[in-house]
Amino acid sequence: MTNYSKTADSEWPLRSRFLRHICGKATTGSSPTGSGGPSPRYSCPKCRAKIQKIAVSKGRDMVHDDFIELLDQVRPSVHIQKLFKHIVLREWNNDMKGSQKLIRSIEDELRVIEDKRSRILDLFIENKLTDQQKDGKLSEIEASATSLKLKRAEVSEDLVDKESVIDGVLLFMSDPGKFWNLAPLELKKRIQDTIFPEGLVYDFDKGFGTVKLANSYLLIQKLASEEAKNQTLVVATGISAKASSARSRKNVNTFSLQSLRDL
Repeated sequence: MTNYSKTADSEWPLRSRFLRHICGKATTGSSPTGSGGPSPRYSCPKCRAKIQKIAVSKGRDMVHDDFIELLDQVRPSVHIQKLFKHIVLREWNNDMKGSQKLIRSIEDELRVIEDKRSRILDLFIENKLTDQQKDGKLSEIEASATSLKLKRAEVSEDLVDKESVIDGVLLFMSDPGKFWNLAPLELKKRIQDTIFPEGLVYDFDKGFGTVKLANSYLLIQKLASEEAKNQTLVVATGISAKASSARSRKNVNTFSLQSLRDL
């Protein structure tokens, strides 16, 4: 019997220390080939079915389906998702306004530089500047212009990046199973470690045992709940915060964008 894909980590995101068998041993992943062809499976390298009288392996797709189901089971309630969505979008909107204001300020400075360039050329045409003086002044303002353009590009790129982060955060909150399933290997593992930092114990017959969620993941629900308590609903403007909730809002906003950006 030949084993394939033992080193293809992308095919086995759960194996190793993250997914442990009920005996405590880290699972392995391989594709033994029998009469029916390759059979990708997660297995316990220690236990033996004939000795323990239990299943010691399971089809890879079945284990992945169980994990996706688990992610869906531990996702926040629809109510919490809506609150968190509002929190994230509000913070993103504030960041976006700040970035756009900075871009406008940079563009104002660039226009000032263009005016300076025009005046320098006018003075040169009027023979009030030598070639050397003109070139020196133009070189100086060109350096400033280049620096400002680079800064503007960085701010614009960061704005686009934040938009993609928001899209990912909202999908992660509403459908963590789908988000994990679509993610590349590195992101899959980061999601796993973020939600289940202690890993998971798996019974090949019964599925996952008791799970312990990360404090940061539980914090989503706690902070969103606190936000709801500290806010006044206003039909015309949506949810507006009371002055007394400033500290809570700061905690929620910091967690929502900075922590989930790390996923």
